Amino acid sequence: MKKLFIVILYKTDISKSATINSFVKCNLFKKRDNHFYIWDNSPTRQTEKEITYLKKLSPNITYSFHSENTPLAIAYNTIISNFLEVDYIAIFDQDTTLLDLDYQNIVDSAIVNNPDIDLFIPKIYTKGGVLFSPGKIIFPGKARKLSDVKTGVINTKNIIGVTSGLIVSRRFIVSENFLFNERLRLYGVDTDFFIRFSKRKKKLYVLPIRVNHSFAFEDDTLSIEEKRRREVECTNCLFVIYQHFYERIFCYALKIYYSLRYYLRCKIGKW
Repeated sequence: MKKLFIVILYKTDISKSATINSFVKCNLFKKRDNHFYIWDNSPTRQTEKEITYLKKLSPNITYSFHSENTPLAIAYNTIISNFLEVDYIAIFDQDTTLLDLDYQNIVDSAIVNNPDIDLFIPKIYTKGGVLFSPGKIIFPGKARKLSDVKTGVINTKNIIGVTSGLIVSRRFIVSENFLFNERLRLYGVDTDFFIRFSKRKKKLYVLPIRVNHSFAFEDDTLSIEEKRRREVECTNCLFVIYQHFYERIFCYALKIYYSLRYYLRCKIGKW
């Protein structure tokens, strides 16, 4: 069973990526059927020392540098289209930490025992230990966190998740001619993926795997202006994801709500 692991880097050294370091601890680089593609969106190329370190991890590693900061959907689609021989594709950000050292065997067992399932996702937790993914859509543009979710096969209806850590079968991508939405640059790529997947498949598999992930909303170093910019981008992407008239009403309502919230916070000076 051949797998492709995609890791997107941005302004991070290869040796300092939480994702790559956790791959090392889980011995993923030692398995011959695992292939790796490191797509570097950083402004500057990795040093030769970093690239040499990467090449020593496995003979099945491809590194590519893209200073233009390629949108995620385009990066994913480009990589996947060049790996026709793999069976499953795993997608990761640079700051996702696998906590189960037996990750490889757990994933392999789930795939072998569920050959009809095309999407496998882990339980993803914030740094504060809160379960963030999978979650459940309440209405367009708004999802709620779940206190817990059972592992194994679940219904895809209204389920949303984080792209980092998901494993999708190439069989599904080919049969459904499924591509990531290239109208989305960064925000909304994961939401769009899960919504469109649920329209094609009724089941997915939640892996008995715990993963930690760094989220922007936990970053105390971000300025108010940067948080506002990201909030606006997140809201605007909803109009790309949701096309139905009633869905768009919810999107407009959210946009008004966030604008008013920002205005009031500026007025009272409390964040």
